[in-house]
Amino acid sequence: MPPYKELSLPQLRSFCETARLGSLSAAAASQGLAQPTVWKLVHSLEKLLAIKLFETDARGCRPTEAGQALYTLVSPWIANVDTIPTRLKELVASTEIRITVAGTPRLFAEDLVPCVADFVQSHPRVRFSFCEMETDQVAAAVADGRAQLGFTPVVPSRKSSSRLICQPWYKLDVLLILRTDHPLARRKRVRLRDLTPYPVLFPRANLNDFPDPAPLAALRLDERGPQWVEARQASILRRCVWHGLGSLLLLGRPGEWLHPDLTERVMSDELGTATVYCIRRMGVDNNPAVAEFAESVRTRLSTSNGASGKPPLPNRRKG
Repeated sequence: MPPYKELSLPQLRSFCETARLGSLSAAAASQGLAQPTVWKLVHSLEKLLAIKLFETDARGCRPTEAGQALYTLVSPWIANVDTIPTRLKELVASTEIRITVAGTPRLFAEDLVPCVADFVQSHPRVRFSFCEMETDQVAAAVADGRAQLGFTPVVPSRKSSSRLICQPWYKLDVLLILRTDHPLARRKRVRLRDLTPYPVLFPRANLNDFPDPAPLAALRLDERGPQWVEARQASILRRCVWHGLGSLLLLGRPGEWLHPDLTERVMSDELGTATVYCIRRMGVDNNPAVAEFAESVRTRLSTSNGASGKPPLPNRRKG
């Protein structure tokens, strides 16, 4: 055993156990050490402090006056040190875990909030922060550390994707939202050409948001009828439909977010489906809760009704 030039925890622990039990052998057994090892630790401590700590007799050993003083001084500290593993586990178990997610307002409201509600039931220490932004800003938010996770139907640019992991996660349908008193709401099936006599709303009035915008562009639906409203958020546009300002085409999940006075049709057979990507930074976040939440999103949204699961009938309706 190398000479001890400064106090060590093994020295002090062996000293305290010897003083408490009155025996080197008993102190060794209580620590799972060999008796010679404890003897060397205690005697190296005496040599370091330049003072005799124990008197020996036929019954074992007992602390000297100096040894008793040292025991009184350090035994409470050793007891606290020995509780560190348990106290650390308790502290970790009570510490909040924060997960920051970047995405669009529609994605949070209709896709992720139900996933969060499920996740916190089994992970009560997790707290979520939502960073709401446009689809093309999500990758940058993850790349610069503002968010740990991002969900977006837009594939990151090559410049930002070199630092990111981007994986297809789940699918979205193209939905047509109508008032229940709209003439087309009585039809079991609605085709794109059926929309030409009526005003149609689009998020940001941008047809390129859809997976296959060519059929829409050919019909020029965004130019037909009065465009009373332009808005970005799906919740605002749904409200516009409810007030009779037009029907609405947007990406979403059937039946997830529908007012009793509104009905929907899945239009993906003509307009395709969109892929939502999960974006993470490479080798940065080692918190297992982040990966667990991302996987729970994929599991929930890939197996429930929607583009990648079992799509509802085209005339699915609530209310």
